[in-house]
This record gives sequence, C-alpha cells and structure tokens, in this order.
Amino acid sequence: MEEEAPIIYGLDFQARSLCAQYGETEMVRFLIGTQSLKSENSIHCVEYDEESVLVSKFVYPHPLGEIWQTNAHPNQADIISTVHSQNQKMSATIYKMSPVPSNGQSIDTLDPTSHGQLKAIASLESSDEKEVAKVLWQPNDGNKVVTVSTDSQINLWDFSNDGKVQNAIFSEPLCKTHNQVTAANWSPHHGTNQVAVAMETNLQVVDLRSVNKGSIYNIENAHIEPIRDLDFNPNRQYYMATCGDDGCVKFWDVRNLSSPVLNRHDHYHW
Repeated sequence: MEEEAPIIYGLDFQARSLCAQYGETEMVRFLIGTQSLKSENSIHCVEYDEESVLVSKFVYPHPLGEIWQTNAHPNQADIISTVHSQNQKMSATIYKMSPVPSNGQSIDTLDPTSHGQLKAIASLESSDEKEVAKVLWQPNDGNKVVTVSTDSQINLWDFSNDGKVQNAIFSEPLCKTHNQVTAANWSPHHGTNQVAVAMETNLQVVDLRSVNKGSIYNIENAHIEPIRDLDFNPNRQYYMATCGDDGCVKFWDVRNLSSPVLNRHDHYHW
C-alpha cells in the first residue's frame, strides 16, 4: 500500500508557534506565527482542503515582534492572542483578525494580493509589568483568559464580548526558585477551573477558585530535562500526559503521582 505524499507548506522565517483556528468549525485551518529578529513577523492563516488536497494561505502582518505563542479563541474565529517579544520584553496581546471569511467559506475568496490586519483590542499586561510566558483561553467559552508570567505567576482575566479585559485575580508565584515556565494548559475537567504549569522539570496544578492557597498537586522532577508540553485526557479526568527535552512521553494518573502510568522513550530528540 502506497503512502500518501505529505502536504508541505513553507515559511520564509522560522516558526515556534502553531495552533488550530478552533472557532472555524467548517474548514480546516491553522495559525502559524513567525519568529524573525530582522524582518517583520506575521501570522499565516493556512487552510487545508481535504477534497482538493490543496493548501491556501492568508497572511497577517504582526508588528509587535517575534511570536513565541499563538492561540485562538475557542468559539470566535476572528479572535486570537499572541505572546511576543519586543525590545527584549515578553508581552501578550489579543487581536481581531480582518478580513476573515464567513463561517464555512474558503480563504480563497479573499484577495490573495492583499494582507489582512490584526487589530489589537487588549493588552494582557499586569500592573506589576510581569513578562508573559503563556496565554490560555478557557476551553468552553473563552470568557476567561489565563496568563502565566515567566516567573510562574498566574493572572486570570475576564474577556467580554465587547473586547474589554479586566484583571480578576493575582496569584503568588507557584515556584520560589528561578525556574522558567516552559509549558501550561487548562484542564477541561472540574468546571474548567484548573490550570497545569510546567516550570522546567517540575509540574504543578492549581485551582483558580483558590489560586492563592497553593497547588492542588505537584510533580517534582517529572522529567530529567525541561517539560515542553502537557495535556489532559478529555475523556478521563484523572489522566494527563507530558513530554520533554529528554525525549520521553509520560502518562500520569493524578491520584498516584509517585511514578508515571506509562513512560515511552521513542525519540532521541525532544
């Protein structure tokens, strides 16, 4: 049986951030953020047509520097956020994308010679001007946004339909050491009130309803190298997975964190 040829989309600059456009339910689209020190960066909205097996794109210039994370609103296709570096400072901004095809309409209907616009509608900067490492939209409706600062402090923001963002909660840093935040994710369970934050090799999970009371549970030295990503099983509330620079993928049962349920080491590169 012959394997299908891969679909390849090339970028002019390197990229470290990619996410699905969750608010678009009819078309398959991804958002890719570039990372260039010398040239203007951009968000590439890439659409894959399963019937024609073709890839289309639309480019949005991103004037606020290198893009380290791109994330999409769970329900609104034209709302995205980026974590970006400008003047050696990590910040986060929420944008409205324009133009955007109507729901179910192909990106080919847009003028391919033009560029879209990213209209900044909110800046997620705390009063103490902490640098931002991660932005997480609430999985259900996107009315809440979490930012995690580089020193592991969590801020919970309220994002209303008119684009206003208000700071709702400040928390103390999760870690008193100088470990950098390397990954974070919002749990879909427990009323979507729990957030997991990886600080290099350590992992902590907090409940935003009592965020200043410390973590619910933590795993010290979950990996021997920094954790790069983590996720929860959407169908089984006690299970999550982590992966790191050590080339390992580990599956955890949060009811017993003494050791992972499964540890796979199928890669020699992270």
